Amino acid sequence: MEQKREEDESAVLARLVSLYESAEQSTEESRAEAEQARDYRNGVQWTDEEIATLKKRKQPIITIDRIGPKIDFLMGMEASNRREPRAYPRTPQDEDSAAAATDALRFVLEDQRWDVARSQCFDNLLVEGACGVDVKVTEKRGDYVIEVLPIMWDRMFGDVHSRIRNWSDGNYKGQFLWMDHEDAERMYTGKEDILNTTLSSEPATANTYDDVPRTRWADPKRKRIRIVEVWTKEDGTYYHTTFIKSGILERMETHYRDWE
Repeated sequence: MEQKREEDESAVLARLVSLYESAEQSTEESRAEAEQARDYRNGVQWTDEEIATLKKRKQPIITIDRIGPKIDFLMGMEASNRREPRAYPRTPQDEDSAAAATDALRFVLEDQRWDVARSQCFDNLLVEGACGVDVKVTEKRGDYVIEVLPIMWDRMFGDVHSRIRNWSDGNYKGQFLWMDHEDAERMYTGKEDILNTTLSSEPATANTYDDVPRTRWADPKRKRIRIVEVWTKEDGTYYHTTFIKSGILERMETHYRDWE
């Protein structure tokens, strides 16, 4: 029975690794375009070849930035037109419940500084064309807290066969992060073997200052590991799995049913 369970986990891991790597490879071109868009937003609008040509001609490098002011205008317009969340009653008898729900929504958003997260997300949406937040319930100091955490545009991925931009018609979506090996060992107690295996599976390279070495699962030189978190639909059941190249760190059936 134990061998069967290990075989099943190995098959799940292989499938999830394949899904993630396929998503990374299929979006390589679009991510390059998004990074170029961010350069334009930041006023970096000349290529190295163009700069070299201008310098050779002894011409000044002049940038008349039309993109930055436009983005700033749209950011300000979005912020000035925000509305406080409100829950509406379905019947007159539900008015007290709607008021309580409204208070709860506003408390969570204020506690999580939603105004700051929303601005960050809108900036990513305007420039890179993608944004998202991770809404989760965590236990802190003996109480449960709702967290609303922005996800960087280049840390998200989804079903490569999805036709809808938020992947709501797909079978998986997720995010990844780079974590120091020591932090990963503290967080995932008992998983030291697979963490070490993943760390040692990648060769050290000179490109160690890149924060997103996209094609790699680990950076031995800086002792960092890529950790992937994914939500999947499997035979009508929703699963939440955290994994690395060499093994599954956590896997459970999730109670969330809102795929959007």
